[in-house]
Amino acid sequence: HLPSPGLSPHRPMVDASTAVVLLSQSPAATATADRCKKQLRALERCDGNSRRRETKMCRMVEQDWLECAGRGLCTTEHAAFSKCWASYLNSGAYQDPETREAYASCDRFIGPLRRCVLAAA
Repeated sequence: HLPSPGLSPHRPMVDASTAVVLLSQSPAATATADRCKKQLRALERCDGNSRRRETKMCRMVEQDWLECAGRGLCTTEHAAFSKCWASYLNSGAYQDPETREAYASCDRFIGPLRRCVLAAA
């Protein structure tokens, strides 16, 4: 059984209040916030319960939000993560076409996407 991609228990999560503030600071970020309202509401629900915040489900919610927000703000990082995610869903792993390395999760690609979204917003 392979671990879920992007769900390392050791990575810090984006909280909803930070996401709201960051996504109200520029026109591109505001457009992203409008497009990703559903994901942001789910992230807010996870933030509202401290016991649920670190659960696998809430990590998936954060990943969904990052995937939505990154689509418009961070095209390079989003493309790298999306390739990994699609490959993982289809085959259970991802082989980087440049390095030919195989990965059983997408953790390596979610970190740069998170940093880019937070920096761009």
